Amino acid sequence: MPEISVVIPTHNRCGRLRACLDALAAQTAEPERFEVVVCVDGSRDGTEEMLRSLETPFALRVVVQPQSGQARARNAAVAAASAPLVLLLDDDMVAAPELVAAHLAAHAAAPGPVAALGRIGRSLPEGIDRFARSRARQWSDHYERLRSRAPGPRDCYSGNLSLPRGAFEAVGGFSTDLYDELDIDLALRLARQGLGFVYAPDALATEDQREDWREICRDARRRGAETVELYRRYPEILPTSRLGGHESLGRAGALARRLLLGLRVPPVALAALGRTLPEDAGDRLFDAAYGAAFWHGVRDAADDDLWRRLGRGCLVLNYHAVGGPDEPASRYVVPARRLAAQLRWLARRGYRVLALEEYLRMRRTFELPPPRSVVLTFDDGYRDNAELLAPLLDAAGVEATVFLVTQAGTTNDWDGDGALAGRPVVRMEEARALEGGPLRFGVHTRRHPHLRALGEEAARTEIAGGKADAEAALGHPIETFAYPYGEHDGGVRALVEAAGFGLACGLEPGRNRPATDPFALKRVEVYGTDGLLRFALTVWLGKRARWRR
Repeated sequence: MPEISVVIPTHNRCGRLRACLDALAAQTAEPERFEVVVCVDGSRDGTEEMLRSLETPFALRVVVQPQSGQARARNAAVAAASAPLVLLLDDDMVAAPELVAAHLAAHAAAPGPVAALGRIGRSLPEGIDRFARSRARQWSDHYERLRSRAPGPRDCYSGNLSLPRGAFEAVGGFSTDLYDELDIDLALRLARQGLGFVYAPDALATEDQREDWREICRDARRRGAETVELYRRYPEILPTSRLGGHESLGRAGALARRLLLGLRVPPVALAALGRTLPEDAGDRLFDAAYGAAFWHGVRDAADDDLWRRLGRGCLVLNYHAVGGPDEPASRYVVPARRLAAQLRWLARRGYRVLALEEYLRMRRTFELPPPRSVVLTFDDGYRDNAELLAPLLDAAGVEATVFLVTQAGTTNDWDGDGALAGRPVVRMEEARALEGGPLRFGVHTRRHPHLRALGEEAARTEIAGGKADAEAALGHPIETFAYPYGEHDGGVRALVEAAGFGLACGLEPGRNRPATDPFALKRVEVYGTDGLLRFALTVWLGKRARWRR
């Protein structure tokens, strides 16, 4: 019995299929270790006759069916396979001699059942356009990145993928109602069943790439529409997909994309313009064209509510103290009357003020927040938050999260001669009495240190100890954290996650999308001296508005 079955669907590609089979005949793996199963999906170009006359060193099975589409053809080929492993291959792929052996080695080395992703090269015909060449370079870069990180379902491509036949059958094979994203759909169902993924870089197959810039844009638009359907089926894709903001567009890029979509600029027009520019500028415009085509597809498939939720992300605002009528405004002290005006403005403009804990729940359930979502946070836990802030929140019908320094005593004793030094803070026993009102509580460490300057053990004590203090005083789990001074690095973030927090806030400005690291959430600081116009611009921009006096 063969160890692995190579399954190939084909439709009217007799010449390319022959090249594919010739490459499989030259494998370094012994022919008896694998078989090849070809499903002829309604071909009318002599494919059946070619297969009947072909002599191969490996066992060759042929399944013939009326044209039913790629997904059904793949499923039929797997159903006819006899080996415990199946290797999915496209009919326009030419296997490197080590392909089959590399897939078998990947499964032999894995501690348990896995899906092994091979590497796909692109063979470009003479004269193919620059957009296609740019996409091929990006494809190559993708596989280079897989050498240094673990692959996941969204890295899977249905050509050059091997897995246990039983796992394929257990999830029902390929869905027959998708076209471009059927490979991701299969991989997501496999992941839900607990199958792991490994990358096999030596398993190389080279694909015959003939799509031009127009076809690439059409493909991107279909993928956008099908990604919406994938999100409906598998919400867990949100943090790693374009829908969740998994793109490095930057502020200008995001604004340009919204403008292009709003003006309905055809993506092919951008691609055509990119062909006239120097390589670097052209590649950037090709990226913009592909992204615009993708989002056109998203708009085609998304209902109005989903489309609005896919907008700009959730804005987390950062404050400190609230001042009474006789206290002047400063960077860290916002007068109560000014804060009340800001809350009224948010309500009038249709902003939805979420509790940070509600935002955490949405992150965990892969739910997109409502459009115009804002979260209010206050660092340090000053007593005025209880005396002045809570009534304002109560009147507005919203909540805010206050991050407590759990062993601060009665005043701010960490700020030296800073603006808030000596300011009274809420004691832990007082915080418990405030539970159930508009104030929610998170942790801001025990003593408000510079965490990056501490050793690992001291930092762990500040973080995990602060959590233990707060939970003992408040009587329930605390899952939100804010870094003192906004300072953090990879080691500090790892300690926060290990302590059992669900998210952590820094002070990098910007909006938070599902792809934003939950332990490096962005926050925009609101100065107490900011007037209503600057506050409105800050909320609109997602960063503090600045101008020269």
